[in-house]
Amino acid sequence: MNEDEAQKVSRCRVYYETTFQNALNKHEPEPLDTVLHAYLNGSPSASAFSQQDRAVGLATANFWQNLPSMADSPLLRFAFNQVLRFDQAIPLSFIDLVITRNPDLMRWAIRYSQLFENPDSIVYKHLRAKYATEDWLEFFAVCDRLLVQLEPYKAAV
Repeated sequence: MNEDEAQKVSRCRVYYETTFQNALNKHEPEPLDTVLHAYLNGSPSASAFSQQDRAVGLATANFWQNLPSMADSPLLRFAFNQVLRFDQAIPLSFIDLVITRNPDLMRWAIRYSQLFENPDSIVYKHLRAKYATEDWLEFFAVCDRLLVQLEPYKAAV
């Protein structure tokens, strides 16, 4: 990441952290939802920011560390699905944090972002190397079987 990209990501991160803090200060019931809505709506909306800048800014925001849990919600699932589309830029520490808090949420995001279709993905390689519990091995086996089933369709396309 060059300096200009790093500055853009930093500005996005600050925006999401400020949005979260403002929602907390206003005693909104779900400050994380406020941030996720902003992210999914394309905020911050300056044309200089790419979707990747926003995704990395969201993933590197400090509030993730202080959340007591990550309750599964359709909004969070959809946001993580979008974030994983930039898997080459998302910090692995964020991936590990999500798995620690809610592994099913990460499995859902992997399925629906179709990350498993890219076995060379940095995130997917990391997951396969680091997570070898029974539930993760079963998940990877299902992904592998699905890839085999999809192969004839990929060849046709």
